[in-house]
Amino acid sequence: MYLVADASTDAAAPAASAGSAPSLRVAPASVTYLRFDVSALPAGMVVEQATLRVRPLRVLAAGAVAAHVVSAEWQEDTLAHERRPAWDDAAIALQQVGEESADGRDVTFGVRAAVAAWLAGTANHGLALVGDGLADVDLASKENQSVSAPPRLEVVLVPAPDAP
Repeated sequence: MYLVADASTDAAAPAASAGSAPSLRVAPASVTYLRFDVSALPAGMVVEQATLRVRPLRVLAAGAVAAHVVSAEWQEDTLAHERRPAWDDAAIALQQVGEESADGRDVTFGVRAAVAAWLAGTANHGLALVGDGLADVDLASKENQSVSAPPRLEVVLVPAPDAP
């Protein structure tokens, strides 16, 4: 799926917008927002699997990172901490991120429930990656020209079962 927007917010710089930054931050004071265009997914299909892949560039502190569904609109070029949208309290996926995570491999999150909801008509405001208060991780953004692995969403669809 096509990544249409990615940005991070930072509580230490509440009015700053970082939508064109080469990296995304998940840290005690920073949250990363991602939004993918799922409009090309065909109707009448069932989401069998949906995986969010992000590439850590460096891990300053190990910890857990949770994926949450964002509950309001946001724009990459104007997103700032003081104008950040809320996200659902319940995480849809959780991953431990350690120093070894910055060795060129992706960290993956199972986000099938979110993609299935978007395909069923729920508004797609994207995902927020939120740390546990310990994690401090820089991720590759779509603007990073030196890394060929921006955040990506891989979706496996199967035909819906025939109704009786």
